[in-house]
Amino acid sequence: MTAQELAVYSRLYALDQVVLSPHIAGWTRESKYKIAQVLVDKIRQGLQNRTFIR
Repeated sequence: MTAQELAVYSRLYALDQVVLSPHIAGWTRESKYKIAQVLVDKIRQGLQNRTFIR
């Protein structure tokens, strides 16, 4: 976290009417499945071609 981000968040933490929560919208069951499927596809492709993309 940068000093500028820390300054902004510190001010927000001090406000009683503000509720801060982590952004977790990307971690649905469907998104985890899609991430796993992409990973498996890349591993299969790498094993077949003997090339791995970083």
